[in-house]
Amino acid sequence: MGSKLRIVVFSLLLANGLVWLLNGYYQQLLAEAPEGLGGRPSAPLETESPVKESVSRSPSIPASVATVTPAQRQAQAIAEQEPPAEIAAGKWGRAISNWFAKSLCRELGPFNESVLASRLLGSLSVAGAEASLVTRTVSVPETFWVLVPIADAAAGKALGAKLDTVPMRDWQIVRSSPLGMALSMGLFNTQTSANARLAKVKAAVPDAVVHVKRQSRPQYWVRATAPENVLKAEYETVATVQNCSAN
Repeated sequence: MGSKLRIVVFSLLLANGLVWLLNGYYQQLLAEAPEGLGGRPSAPLETESPVKESVSRSPSIPASVATVTPAQRQAQAIAEQEPPAEIAAGKWGRAISNWFAKSLCRELGPFNESVLASRLLGSLSVAGAEASLVTRTVSVPETFWVLVPIADAAAGKALGAKLDTVPMRDWQIVRSSPLGMALSMGLFNTQTSANARLAKVKAAVPDAVVHVKRQSRPQYWVRATAPENVLKAEYETVATVQNCSAN
């Protein structure tokens, strides 16, 4: 009897274990199935609290706005203005148009300071032009000297006496000038002032002239190769636009 009782007890325990395993498996199937098994509806989802419901349905503060970050809001605004696909298409269209357009070589300037030329060079480079800085040495007027050549000091004094009657008393005899020994009647920074003095002394000293003293200095140009529509945007910012030279 003792052995039979043990067999019965063991069998009952085994049966209970199988039932427990089958019940757990069945509950798992019910949880994973969207509509439950065998047409039985799944457990209802937990509803939102009244506070959340009122916020999400509030017309003044939409729930979607409350969760949007500043970066997302900026990206959305850009997308509404012009979609990324249209932006890309526009850029490709301009690039293709520039590619097939006839490129021209122009020199824009001149500039007395390299920093000013560099700004234009940078602007054209950003616009897609092949640009470079060209430096040339030029001779420019520095001063304007009103002179008349003389044979000797006595001749100079005689002409000076005539100038006193103009009247013009700031003359002097110089032994070294571009004309050799001469009577100097003024050194000026502008051509206009020198011409005014020349007109004043011509009656007394008919042979008086204006001698221009020149100096050499660097001058800067921007040489750019690009389609005309790219270059013409900068034409109004410079004094001269010319075809590219050999040097």
